[in-house]
Amino acid sequence: MPEAGKIILDYLFDEGYIRIEAFHDSRNLKSGRVMEKIGMTHEGRLKKYKLNYKGELVDCELYAIIKEN
Repeated sequence: MPEAGKIILDYLFDEGYIRIEAFHDSRNLKSGRVMEKIGMTHEGRLKKYKLNYKGELVDCELYAIIKEN
């Protein structure tokens, strides 16, 4: 999965994006590890931020990466 994530980041940076953000359910630790492996930085937790597939509000972790010049 990290390989696919890196390809997506490279594509978005090539398209002109400067900052890319991603979120995941706080209970899904593996998603956070993937984001860190592709160079994203954890920026914080958003309480009761999104509805999950069961319709429950869940906390989400925010990761981001900024294009380096």
